[in-house]
Amino acid sequence: MAEIDSNTVAVYDHDRNIHIMKLSTGSDISSIQLWGFCSGISYTNKSLYVLSQGIIFVMDLTGKVSSSIHLSIDIEDSDDIRHITVNRDRFICTDKTSIYCFSLEGKLMWKFKHPKYEYLRQVTTDDEGNIYATSIVTNAVTVVSGDG
Repeated sequence: MAEIDSNTVAVYDHDRNIHIMKLSTGSDISSIQLWGFCSGISYTNKSLYVLSQGIIFVMDLTGKVSSSIHLSIDIEDSDDIRHITVNRDRFICTDKTSIYCFSLEGKLMWKFKHPKYEYLRQVTTDDEGNIYATSIVTNAVTVVSGDG
């Protein structure tokens, strides 16, 4: 889920759709048909960032793609990268065991991995640049500094 504004969110389903929804009514404002499986979305600066199989598609709220960014990671790992947030000049993503930080060009800046943390899911950041990721195994939130 991605917040568009205080009354609007974007959510994706497993039928390859993104729904722009008004919170006050719970109704769809619009829907975007995707070409592949979506594993995460984020919204900032009037752009929706859609993560699909190791590629981030930057689009407007009508689904018009303005660019695509290939994440610099081993191809066998790219399908495991899920969940995304955009913060400052970077993308933060997770897979089951790691938190990744990529530049806006898709280059891996750092990777955080610790055996204590597994099955990481949703990811977000705060105004200080700290990163928060949830774990479904430990039922905890992992906090990592902005520099990994």
